[in-house]
Amino acid sequence: MTTGIRIFLGVIFFTAGMSKLTHGNYPGLIGPSWLIDRLAPHGLGFWAAFVAWSQTVIGLMLFSRRFATLGAVMLVPMLANILVVTISLEWRGTPYVNAVLLAMNLWLLYVDRERLRALVADRVPPAAPGMTSTRVTPPRAGAPRCAAPALCVGGVSV
Repeated sequence: MTTGIRIFLGVIFFTAGMSKLTHGNYPGLIGPSWLIDRLAPHGLGFWAAFVAWSQTVIGLMLFSRRFATLGAVMLVPMLANILVVTISLEWRGTPYVNAVLLAMNLWLLYVDRERLRALVADRVPPAAPGMTSTRVTPPRAGAPRCAAPALCVGGVSV
């Protein structure tokens, strides 16, 4: 079931992005293929192209085994924004379709929860049987712990 959902969402978003990028010459399953053309006169053509490229890349990521979890993580804000836009524009039926797609994507994240736990937990989960551990060693006691925040703050001021 999980593989089927990944492939389904991959097809949906790959074709949606390609349809926008090719101005409707590629069969897209969801989304308006005219998005870039309609938003360009308002100065939003680059943003619409970014959405189309993002959909295409996320769809491709969902097809792969290595990047499927990352694609599912990236799809959450994409789907949430699409859902908000369709609700704001009062499109009939479309918010329900997007809500189902969002629920499917959240299922993918739930299935991969152990892989994602390493992003928010202090400990890295143990390696699967037969796999070598890629545990990260903790920083040395004398290592400056403020280096990353300092680089972020310093980079903003440049």
